[in-house]
Amino acid sequence: MLFRCFLKTPFCLSILLLILFNIFLISSSDLSLFDQSLNILLSTCIFEYFRNKKLDIKKRVSLFEITLSLFILFFTLYRSFLVYSIDDKFIYFVFPLLLISLIIFNFSLKNLFLCYKAVFLTFLLPIKELLFIPLSILLTPLSTVITWFVLNLLGFDAYTKGQEIFIGSGGVDITFSCSGSEQIIFSISSMFALSLLIPFKKVSIFYFQLIISFFITYFVNIFRLCILAVFVDSYQSNNFSIFDFFHGSNGSLLFALISTVLCCEIYKRLYSSNKLNFLI
Repeated sequence: MLFRCFLKTPFCLSILLLILFNIFLISSSDLSLFDQSLNILLSTCIFEYFRNKKLDIKKRVSLFEITLSLFILFFTLYRSFLVYSIDDKFIYFVFPLLLISLIIFNFSLKNLFLCYKAVFLTFLLPIKELLFIPLSILLTPLSTVITWFVLNLLGFDAYTKGQEIFIGSGGVDITFSCSGSEQIIFSISSMFALSLLIPFKKVSIFYFQLIISFFITYFVNIFRLCILAVFVDSYQSNNFSIFDFFHGSNGSLLFALISTVLCCEIYKRLYSSNKLNFLI
């Protein structure tokens, strides 16, 4: 039944094929588990958005717009097959460019603004690449200090050397990947995706949700760093290692998902609550 729904219009079918192609391209690349998971999240959201949105727009597409959309389409497809390494950042722009091409072809360049939220959502993956390093530079020393403080608050005799936190002889080096930047960007992106499907009536409530999501995700990552510091002695153990699991990409993504679930629960409560008069 869902497939029949997408067969009703060429545009809907094109969106479905675009999303499947994008997921295949990202999944077959060397991108990180975070990037692949974020891509699937955004693709699923775009899918739901166009499946439920009524696009009753009169089709008035000029020859120039058709030519422009076809140029973007074929250029993007051709260029996407030349992506051989993770250093080629063009892979992050395949989804946005293909979506823009389809919207222009079906609804004209003028009506591109009507789907601006969906287009913006596709740009969250390249935006993540721009924000990761500046955000990590800001959060890394802060995460080191707060993790040290929490550990001592819990009764551990922790001390720091630069960006390393020690309990006894074992230490954890707080690098960019440990700063919580990826987890924060993932959670914030999830809130934008949720807002596209279930928007708040007041944008101020959404801003409030973003702030809450930032702090929830950040402190969940602090909790993860505390676990790593406590179980650092299990590093590269022959048996199951809590440190190796939580330090790797799987453990990091697990805590990002936990943060996202908590943020979604707060989103649901804010959405259904009528006691938000202080947010004007």
